[in-house]
Amino acid sequence: MPDIQNNFVQSKMNQDLDDRLIPPGQYRSAQNVAISRSQGEDVGALENIEGNNIIANSDLASISHLDVIGYFVDTSQNNVYLFYTDYIDTSTGVISNFAPSTANCFIYRFNNEGNGTFTKLVEGSFLNFSKNSPIYGISMIEDLLFFTDYRNQPRKINVTTATGDNTYYQNEDQISVAKFAPVNPVRFVDMAYNNKLKSTISNPSQEFLPINMSSTVVAPVGSVTTATFTAINGTTYVPTVGSKIISQSNANLNGKIVLASPAPTSTTVAFTGAVTLVAADDISFAQPNPDYDSSWSGDPDYVKDRFIRFSYRFKFDDGEYSIMAPFSQSCFVPKQSGYFILNDDEQTYRSTVVSFMENNATQVDLNIEMPYANIETNLKVTEVEILYKESDQVAIKSVESIPITAVNTNMQANANSSVFTYKYLSTKPYKVLPEDQTTRVYDKVPVRAFSQETSSNRIIYGNFIDKHSSPDSLTYGLGFANKEKPPTVGALNPNNIYSQIEYPNHTLKQNRNYQLGVVLADRYGRSSTTILSSKDVATEVGSIQYGNSTIYVPYTSWPSPSSTTNTNEMYKWPGYSLSVLFNNKDGFTSAIPTLPSNGYPGTYVPIGAVGALTIALGGSGYSDANNVATTGGTGSGLTVDITVTTGAITGIEIAKMGQGYTDGDTITVTGGGGNATATITLAEPNLLGWYSYKFVVRQTEQDYYNVYAPGILNGYPDFSGTSPYPTNELNNTAQIVLINDNINKVPRDLSEVGPEQRQFRSSVQLFGIVENTQPIGSSTSSVQYNFNSKSFTVNSIATASDLNMALSDLSASGAQNFYQLDTNPLIARMSTSQAIGAVSTNTAATSMLPQLAVLETEAVESALDIYWETTTTGLVEDLNLEVKQASGNTTPVALSSTTVVQNENMGINADVFGTNASPINAINSAGVPVANQSFSIISVTKDLFGGGTASLLAKDASNNNVTPFVRLTSGTGFHIQTNGFFDIALLAAENNFNLTVRATDTITSTFVDFTLNWTLGNTLPSFGTTPTPTSPITTTGAIANSDYSVNAVNGTNSGASLAQRQEDLTFSIAADTVKNSSLAIDASGNNYGFSINSTGTSLSQNGPSLPPNDTYTIPIILRDAGGLTATHNQNIQVTAGLITTFSLNLSNQTGGTYTGALDFEVDITYGGSPATSTPVTNLKANTTGSPSNSSDAKFATLDPPPVGTNTLTFDITRQSSGLPVSVPAGTLLSIEVYARGVSLASPILSKIVNVGTGISTTTPISLSPSNNITGADLTTNTSLGFDVNIELL
Repeated sequence: MPDIQNNFVQSKMNQDLDDRLIPPGQYRSAQNVAISRSQGEDVGALENIEGNNIIANSDLASISHLDVIGYFVDTSQNNVYLFYTDYIDTSTGVISNFAPSTANCFIYRFNNEGNGTFTKLVEGSFLNFSKNSPIYGISMIEDLLFFTDYRNQPRKINVTTATGDNTYYQNEDQISVAKFAPVNPVRFVDMAYNNKLKSTISNPSQEFLPINMSSTVVAPVGSVTTATFTAINGTTYVPTVGSKIISQSNANLNGKIVLASPAPTSTTVAFTGAVTLVAADDISFAQPNPDYDSSWSGDPDYVKDRFIRFSYRFKFDDGEYSIMAPFSQSCFVPKQSGYFILNDDEQTYRSTVVSFMENNATQVDLNIEMPYANIETNLKVTEVEILYKESDQVAIKSVESIPITAVNTNMQANANSSVFTYKYLSTKPYKVLPEDQTTRVYDKVPVRAFSQETSSNRIIYGNFIDKHSSPDSLTYGLGFANKEKPPTVGALNPNNIYSQIEYPNHTLKQNRNYQLGVVLADRYGRSSTTILSSKDVATEVGSIQYGNSTIYVPYTSWPSPSSTTNTNEMYKWPGYSLSVLFNNKDGFTSAIPTLPSNGYPGTYVPIGAVGALTIALGGSGYSDANNVATTGGTGSGLTVDITVTTGAITGIEIAKMGQGYTDGDTITVTGGGGNATATITLAEPNLLGWYSYKFVVRQTEQDYYNVYAPGILNGYPDFSGTSPYPTNELNNTAQIVLINDNINKVPRDLSEVGPEQRQFRSSVQLFGIVENTQPIGSSTSSVQYNFNSKSFTVNSIATASDLNMALSDLSASGAQNFYQLDTNPLIARMSTSQAIGAVSTNTAATSMLPQLAVLETEAVESALDIYWETTTTGLVEDLNLEVKQASGNTTPVALSSTTVVQNENMGINADVFGTNASPINAINSAGVPVANQSFSIISVTKDLFGGGTASLLAKDASNNNVTPFVRLTSGTGFHIQTNGFFDIALLAAENNFNLTVRATDTITSTFVDFTLNWTLGNTLPSFGTTPTPTSPITTTGAIANSDYSVNAVNGTNSGASLAQRQEDLTFSIAADTVKNSSLAIDASGNNYGFSINSTGTSLSQNGPSLPPNDTYTIPIILRDAGGLTATHNQNIQVTAGLITTFSLNLSNQTGGTYTGALDFEVDITYGGSPATSTPVTNLKANTTGSPSNSSDAKFATLDPPPVGTNTLTFDITRQSSGLPVSVPAGTLLSIEVYARGVSLASPILSKIVNVGTGISTTTPISLSPSNNITGADLTTNTSLGFDVNIELL
């Protein structure tokens, strides 16, 4: 047989013509081939190309209904990342229900090398994928795959890590872009060994503790190795063996060590080496320091002048850091535990400096309670970084980064394996954190984001929600009381860290105002605003007054010491702390509302948390108890409150929800007979609810000074002659000597003074803190001053001589009142509101002597109106539990149902919540209806787009606004009905309704508010009776009789007004849906030119020219505000041809001498250079001017000036025997102009332009101005004497 060979130089597939009529160079059909366009001998030959194959993921073949909800193509690595799930969220808003444990959620990678391979990266229902939440935002930076679906918070995984271990990612904390935020601050008690009564602040460099007992020697005297002393303070104190003896009067006795034999008693002691004693020698004892370590390697002087606070943060496997945990309070224990001993008081007023007020905490065991016993596995932590901050610095520094292996080893060695301990040895930090980390209080990662892109290795989110809504207020009272100490009787509270032990020398500053706020945070550190209290009635509990969130703390009043054993003496005062009394938030059943609503996120609920318990077996031997542990099931952490009847559990409530349980698990309640069981029903997870809380305090009265004065003189000193001082000034005026730094603490006002002025006032206000007592003999002392919070005004500051108080002016007993009077010191005269200090007498034995007195300057009001972080933090679940157990089970906790069903097609008086036959009741925690309750609707609102709410109204039959719902009483309960008509809103958020019902106790008038949330249901819209448009049509433009809006309605009840029923309807025609009689769509994607306006009032044919004669089926879509649609198929017949044109304008621009007409030839091709491109065929020329041959589409005559212009118009015409021209968009169009009679080989113009939208039967050519062909593009032929300008119109 003959060998038939073809080439296909036209590169065209032609399936329109009969096989016998296909022109040379074209082909009938081909698959997976391309036509060679090389310049070699194989031009026009067929070449194989790769096609597409369907490659099934065999791993997932057994799972039905699994869909890809998102994908990302990594072209650089030839990978496709696929996101699968079989779960559909059916909740209102389609994001509220968490994927159950049975849901299949996967992330796979497909690599296209070879036959292609699927690699599972992540699997688990914790991914919480849903088919109705597609993942559109997917990006990749190096090995990190970022994705977001507006259902969950933004997430990421390391694909290299996941490839090596597809079980690496197991929970939300490991994949969230926002990092887990540590909650617990550093603690200074021994939590590692469950001994919260032991402080971990110590000084191992100090061999002996400060002196704690002093006495005097009685006998014997002479050279001895034992001493008898007066029993100390009337007590039975016995010096500890090994104590160091301190004596100021006997240098030889000073430094001796107490021996074990003979054993010391309360009045005798033996010591090393003989010493000559004298009766009345002072003797004191410094006990051995139990923390002393002779080999201690720290720096004993580094922290002595520093107030240090500690924190920590986590470093994760991806190199990122968490935000910082709350900082501790200042780790400061003063030397001598803050007590004046021996002659410290005298040294203080002489120097005006408290020398022992230096930090004695040279070593601190930092106890950090971790969220898990294994933070490496659960949180992917690789390091724990210990942070350090000094009180007078902004910078935060790093002490050390501990590798996770060392952290794990440390925790496993502790009795409490959830606690990590770090021993700080007064070491210097090794680096300063960047400034952006200092101010980083949360990660700026949205709560939810719909879109995501990358730029310069940065992730950019769009269309996002960036924060949670906070409660408008909480219900708590603020008071103050002594710092908490362990009880002397009864059991210790295992949850308490007693502040008297952890911070023994800290106290609340007095004469200050404090405002306490609560800040809530989710698990990833996104914080609420500061929430204040709505409490407006003071409550007294245990002698503590609890007001609202602001309180004034006055100076403490103490009775004068009447004996050395007075238990009210100041030295035994532990200090003040703020005290907070929490109640359930008004209208709610918990301190922090737990349920999500109106943008409020609710509280954190982990996956596998228990939502309800059903008693399976009551057991025996039990008693009423709270927070009882349970065993069994797949999870952990569940505790319960139980009520018991005759030993059997008859009521069970969840105390702590636990996590990791499975629906239907059976748990056993510990205690009793250990035989009570219950069945678990899981709670809906809420991973982004409020997880933790912390208290913050606003206190603007900041910097102040203590003025250590050498005594305060009440009144005036005793004068040597006739007194020049005013009379009756006792208790109204006081004098103090200003020396050293006190001169700067109480400065003189030197503005607006005269040149000779020698007495000055001071604007500093003073408050009395410690006063000197009246001498008895030569003995005086300092005592706590009982102050009425009124300040003292300094009226005058001058030298003693300028105040007539010089040494020569005063009597001997008056001169002894002032310290170093012979130096003519500055003396400040104060106007006092009450008596303070000692008086001057004319007898030396009773006249005031210099003795330490302390005054406090008025605090400077800070302009920084900010809240300061405290160490009082915790989990919201724990706070709610404590409040619940404290308040008891006396109020309704829920309504008997929370299901509201409403659709827009409902009429008036339709039941939406409960019915007359099945009313709604308020129930207690046992599920039993609460008696004596009345019910009322407090508010009805709708959500707003972007957050917030607005009042909700319905419409009556005349389209007037009416109250939306009514409450009807049904027995002891109620039900709710509609009071008007509703229609779906265009903004989806506005279809979310919120109704608050108040249950009021008819006896006590107390109330609880319950908020119901639901979404209005939608009903399909309807076209009603449709119009009959004019058909056939012969021209483009609007089609007559095509108004579809007249009878179209939404799904609102038929009893509503027509205006309401026709709200928010839109009309459209979907792309590529109009079909001809052969059921073919428009290849150009233009729906054959048919369109409808959005209001539905007009169907149109918009060309640019009519399509071929045929009957076209047009699917018109009616869409309501909620997105539901109805479709009407409209047939329109067309009976007209099609013409599309473009033009060339040839203009003679010559200014030369040429006078004859010039003939031009124009060639138009497309596809590349003219030599290899395809000619545009089927052109018909319509020219003006004087063309020499109008039938030649390529030929025209150009007249000389002054005619100057000819226009050649090319018409593209669909002909019965030919094909229309079709130039693909983006191709190159070549235009060549030749001067006939000059040269047909070399064009005078050759221009190649890019076609923007293509030349086709329906779309005219369109070129931007930059593609215009102007005279500058031409090669000027001077011999012709003219220029040519060609423009593509």
